[in-house]
Amino acid sequence: MAVGNGNGQKPVNGKRTGIILVALVLAVVVLAAFVSLRRSQVPIRTGRVERQNITASIATNGKIEALDNFEAHAPVATTVKKVYVRQGQWVGPGELLLQLEDVNARLQAARAEAQLKGAQADVSAVERGGSKEEVLATRNALVKAQADRDAVQRNLGAMQRLLQTGAASQAEVTPLRTSCGLPMRISTS
Repeated sequence: MAVGNGNGQKPVNGKRTGIILVALVLAVVVLAAFVSLRRSQVPIRTGRVERQNITASIATNGKIEALDNFEAHAPVATTVKKVYVRQGQWVGPGELLLQLEDVNARLQAARAEAQLKGAQADVSAVERGGSKEEVLATRNALVKAQADRDAVQRNLGAMQRLLQTGAASQAEVTPLRTSCGLPMRISTS
């Protein structure tokens, strides 16, 4: 046990502890400086310049999908008349891919137009004088003919949308337009 001298001074062992502590801190600082200087050295590799082809390939399984999926379908059941492209061929926007058989659509349009004109003639005849039954029958026929005409006009609208996307040709749309009583329009796309 260390005893002080009674006048308030520290014992001798306290000086030694302070010196040891300062020496220990100084050793840690020197060690840290040595380690940090040793890390800053970067190895440098050299090589000769050569001209070569760079090839990188990866063999894997995968699935390829189009960014914008487009499925073209006809508004009515029909057959393909002519195909203008082959599988795997690149096509541009607006390029005609195939031509559909439109005979049935033209026949439906002509039939609806004929029914409409007949119903209108019957209404006009009944309005000039006819029985109540004739008036009702004629009005029913007129409503049916108008519904048929509307269906043909919807088919025409669908064909025109297909024409805009390149899935139908102007030659397929023109007969539907004329059978609906619309003027012919030639697109410049």
